[in-house]
Order: sequence, then C-alpha cells, then structure tokens
Amino acid sequence: MAILMELFPVPLHSEELSLDLPKMEEYVYGLKKRNSTADKSNRGGWQSEDLIGEHPPLNDLREAILKHGEVYRKIIGYNPSIKIQNMWANINGYKDSNNQHTHPNSIISGCFYIKVREQEFVDGLVEFMHPSVYTMSSEWESNLFSPNQFNGVQMDLKPTLNQIIFFPSWLVHSVSPNLSIDEDRISIAFNLG
Repeated sequence: MAILMELFPVPLHSEELSLDLPKMEEYVYGLKKRNSTADKSNRGGWQSEDLIGEHPPLNDLREAILKHGEVYRKIIGYNPSIKIQNMWANINGYKDSNNQHTHPNSIISGCFYIKVREQEFVDGLVEFMHPSVYTMSSEWESNLFSPNQFNGVQMDLKPTLNQIIFFPSWLVHSVSPNLSIDEDRISIAFNLG
C-alpha cells in the first residue's frame, strides 16, 4: 500500500474578521501625518514605529490577534501563553513594496489587512519563500517540474479586506509592489511570543 507523507509542513492560518475598517484606516493615516516612516522592510511606503501604549481604534484588532493567535499557537504546538510583542502600521502606495525578511526574536508573526485592492490583480501579494529555497533553486531545475505544493519555492497569498493571517516568524516573506496608482494598501503587522 502506497502512503504519501508530508514532511515538515509550514502552517499558515487565516481568518476573515468583521472589524471597523474605516475607523482603523483613518487612524493609520493620522499616524502617518504625525510621524515619519520607520526603516524596517519597506521599500518606499510608510511604516510606523512600534505602536506602544494606548491606541483605542485598534483595541478590537488587539483582541482578535490574541484570540486567533491562540488558535494558531495550538496548531503549532507552542506551549507557553502568547502575548503581543509588537505591532506596527504599513501604508504602501504606488510601486511600494517590502523586501524579503523574517521576524526574529518572536514565535508567531502575522498581518491584518485594512485596505487592499479587491479586484483580481496580482499586485500586493504576500510572497512566502520555501525554507530551502536556495538549495532547491540550485539543485532542482524548475523547467523539469510541473508546479505544485511539493516543488514550489514561492507561494503567494492575495490578501483580502478584513483578513488576518498568522505564520511562523522564521518564514521568509516579502510583499510585491502595489501597482494601483490611486489606491494605498494598508495593513497592521504584529509579532507574538
């Protein structure tokens, strides 16, 4: 009897929430007006410093992060309780993107999407890289394979409004450029540990 086993799967957890997006959008634009950009993974665009202290328009989001983060904590079998280590806002305008990066010194990372293009465009994707991308790229010639989840070196996620995602903090990821000339992409990223 043949058995197909998946070794070392990488879990990504997603939920659709129903939070007040206009209130959060207005708040994030206000933060941008009052603060210069932080220098994190952004290539263009604006990122806030860590959102420390009180941010009442984001209280419902904080609760949702902890609630759904607890689900993800159980999925990955992480034993200690989790807390929000940090969170920050992102605004990507036309052609703005985020370079490949990880989130060191945390266990779980994630992002919540306040504003994204809803049409079927292939911009603003979250691009997750296979943990062995460099070995696979040099050893496996991609033209010899029919693409699937077992040989892909990159998996893309098209974010949707009110979506929250969780993934391991060590997973290399980037965000493709926003190709909308007149529509920003707004998100809140966070780390748990």
